[in-house]
Amino acid sequence: MKILWKILPPLLLGVTVFAHAESDASLSAPFPIPAKRKAREYRADTTGLYPLWENTGHVESAGDVRISTTGVQMGMPGVHIGALPLPFFYRTPNAYLKGSLFSSNRAALALQVGFFHLLPSASRSAFSPMYPTRLDNSDFSLTVIPMHLAFSWTLSQWLEWHHTLGAVVNLPSGNITGDFTPGYLSGLELNPLGNHALVLHLGKVGFERHEFFLAGASYRFRNSWLEARFGYFYRFRAEGAQAGPLASLGFLL
Repeated sequence: MKILWKILPPLLLGVTVFAHAESDASLSAPFPIPAKRKAREYRADTTGLYPLWENTGHVESAGDVRISTTGVQMGMPGVHIGALPLPFFYRTPNAYLKGSLFSSNRAALALQVGFFHLLPSASRSAFSPMYPTRLDNSDFSLTVIPMHLAFSWTLSQWLEWHHTLGAVVNLPSGNITGDFTPGYLSGLELNPLGNHALVLHLGKVGFERHEFFLAGASYRFRNSWLEARFGYFYRFRAEGAQAGPLASLGFLL
């Protein structure tokens, strides 16, 4: 099982990128959109629901603004800048930059790099990005650099597959000498072009040093100006399993 999780993330990402390269013409070709859907086009998901470890290959278009609990973002040509709003209330100022590496009608690849500065005791908050890592910065500040390489592949009008190969780098501070934790999350989105969608989530954080397996499902509603998501996730650690809901609300401007 450990060997499988070591090779699965790069293998899946490589297979999807290879499939895109081999059939570029077909992937670039637009889908035949039903007549009733031609009058409304919805913006693609540019954030994941599970904090810190999940993302998509899509980037906000220039001039678009998203105000959401999963990210306040402003689009510019080829990139968007943003921040997670909730961690600010829990002593964790942050910001991130996401840039498009490739984009066609049916596939998108993007790289995101963030910056989180955890003030003393911030890691004890459930909304802090350090919560999944079980680190304690009770008497010192800590800087965290999360990175995502995300690929989204629209397989059909009713199916899109998101891959996120990520890592969290903890810079040396206090009693922490520095740390690097990789992770991989996959999200299979049913009905990505419509108002309503169901997403199945599966992933693992920590390859050499196991942190947790993740499994869950979420529902997403979206129209031209509103996006709401609700999901339930299970985290499986060596010590046992944890489960809980996640929700987000956003406005598209």
